[in-house]
Amino acid sequence: LAEVMNRTNSLVHDDVDSSGNFITVFVLSFCPSTRRACWVGAGHDPAWFFPRTGEPCRTLAGRDIPLGVDPRWRFTEAAETLDGGLLLMGTDGVWEAGAEGAGMFGKERLLQVVRGSIQSPPQDIAARVFEAVERFTSGGRVEDDRTVVIARLA
Repeated sequence: LAEVMNRTNSLVHDDVDSSGNFITVFVLSFCPSTRRACWVGAGHDPAWFFPRTGEPCRTLAGRDIPLGVDPRWRFTEAAETLDGGLLLMGTDGVWEAGAEGAGMFGKERLLQVVRGSIQSPPQDIAARVFEAVERFTSGGRVEDDRTVVIARLA
C-alpha cells in the first residue's frame, strides 16, 4: 500500500502543484485468511475497530501527510492483526456536521451510535448513523460529504 500511495502522491502532486489543493486518504486492506489489516493514512482521520470480544474500540491511525503536498514524501504502512469485530471508516462530513447552537455531531457521538447497534448488520448501522446525524442537524444544509464504510470482520 505504501508504494501505491507513493506513486499516487507523485501523480496528484503533478496535478495540484501550486494550487494549494491536496487530497486526504485512508486506505486499508484486510486479508481474511491471515486476519492482517494493513493501512496508510494520508492526512485523513483514522478508522476504528470494535473487537467482537467487547474490548475497547481501537483507533487505526496513519502518520502521513495528504497526497499532493510533497512529491518526495515516502508513505508508511501500518499493520495489525484484527480478529472478529466491526471496522468503521468515514469522512469528516459525518462528525463535523453541525447544528445551530449545538456545535458538531462529533466523533464520540458517532462511536456511541455504532456501539449502540454493534450487533446489527453493517447497512443498518450505517442507516442509524445517517439518521442520527440528520436528527442532530435538524435536516439542515449539508456542508460536506457524509460517507461511512462499515465492515464486519467475521
